[in-house]
Amino acid sequence: MKKIIISTVLLFYVLIGTCACKKEDKISDNTNPITGNKVKISIGTKTYNATLFANKTTEALKAMLPLNLDMTDLNSNEKKFDLPENLPTNIEDIGTIHEGDILLWGNNTLVLFYKSFNTPYRYTKIGKINNTSGLAAALGGGDIKVSFELEKD
Repeated sequence: MKKIIISTVLLFYVLIGTCACKKEDKISDNTNPITGNKVKISIGTKTYNATLFANKTTEALKAMLPLNLDMTDLNSNEKKFDLPENLPTNIEDIGTIHEGDILLWGNNTLVLFYKSFNTPYRYTKIGKINNTSGLAAALGGGDIKVSFELEKD
């Protein structure tokens, strides 16, 4: 009987310890804007400012900046670039993509959208261009060079 009680108590502590560890290890992947963390996006002679979201994906991307990318046009609504390394993800159903959204598809494809539309695809949120005026015209219909760099405060 004493062995059963001890075994039960030990099992209880093991289960409690496992649950506590998992709870502590889970880190929120928040998509609230990061105060003071802005990105400057240059497309030809046009410059756009974007607000980044607070998450591990964005932190990993920021560590790679500045980036000068040859972005490929896809579906006449987005520019994409396959990054050389995988980023952490928090993939979710987006539902509607908005002009100016900066998202990660899979774990290494950076996507900049220049048209709004509904989508069944899942992405990780990175950020959003603050003012998209003229964005579709700046990006055009073909492949293009796009630069991303952190703005200085």
